[in-house]
Formats: sequence, C-alpha cells, structure tokens
Amino acid sequence: MRLTLLVLASLISITSFSQNNELETERTRGAILKLNLPFTAITAGGVKGSVEIKTGEAVSWELGGDITPPGYYQETFSINSGMRYYFDKDAFKGYYIAPFLRYRAYQDPEVRINGGYIGLKSGKQWLLGKKKRFVIDTSVGIRYALIYDKNWTENPVIEDDLDQLFFDLSNYAYDFYMGGFRPEARLAIGWKF
Repeated sequence: MRLTLLVLASLISITSFSQNNELETERTRGAILKLNLPFTAITAGGVKGSVEIKTGEAVSWELGGDITPPGYYQETFSINSGMRYYFDKDAFKGYYIAPFLRYRAYQDPEVRINGGYIGLKSGKQWLLGKKKRFVIDTSVGIRYALIYDKNWTENPVIEDDLDQLFFDLSNYAYDFYMGGFRPEARLAIGWKF
C-alpha cells in the first residue's frame, strides 16, 4: 500500500512534467545521470544513483534509488522522488533546495524494515568541462519517517542479560537508522545529456 502511494505520487509528477515540458523551449530540456559516492553500494553489489530532468528554467525533477540484489547479507531497496528549485535561475547549475519523498525497504537475517519518508535537502551542483557535461553534486539535508514498520524475522532468543543488551542495542540501531529524524549528506558525480 505504501509503495503504491509513492509510485502514484511519482506518476502524477511525471504526468505534470510531461504536460509542462511541451510548453518549454528546446533550451530548457536536458537530463543528468548520476552515481552517488562513495562507492559502498557498488562494492556491496548494489547501485545507488539518480536521474535529474530539467522541467523549467530553474526547476528540475529527480528520481533516484538504490538496490542491493538478493544473496548479500543486507538486502536494500529504495526509491525517491523530488523537485529541485535552483536559486541561480538556471536548472542544473548552482545552489538549490529540494523537498523529496522516499520509500525504503531493508532486510538482513534478523529484521525486515519498511519506511516512507519526507525530507528537505539543500546543495550545490557544478557543471564542469568545456561543454559543461561533467557534474558534481553535493547536498545536506534532513528526513523524517512518516511510516515506519519493523518486523523481526524470527523471535529472538533471550536467555541472559547479554542477549537482552544485544537485542536492545540492535533495536536502537535500527530505529536510529530508519526511524525518526535523520540527517543526510550526499556526493554524486554524473553526466549531462
């Protein structure tokens, strides 16, 4: 249900983008394909990236996510969508602010977690090179868990105080990582098309 709502919101954004984009001139079109750094997702067998599509002179839409395929210790999947508003009135370049929505699913041998998030980030993006095609994007922000569901995959066996302490610390770590407010930082490289 939660994933359905996020996908529906993204489709509405895409439809709005398509209708608005027909009115824009060729000068305002473009897209950037980005890969998030550091490459921890790649070394773990997954991919974390995004695509940013210009929708106006100072506005763009970004769709991104990450996935780690089954078979690794931790399996993750996330999808996020958001609009970027550039202060320099030139989408793809300069300082921006970006509200976003995200759905994230995480599973390891002990726990399965699903969450829906809302957030706000601010950053700066540079277009480098002779043709201004190479992209560096940095941002910081905060997100909040609107929906947070944690299910232990098996009932933990708690036989002594040490087991209880481990269970409590694991619970706290999962809640910190997935629940409540959490700061975010990002560094990405990309290519403008």
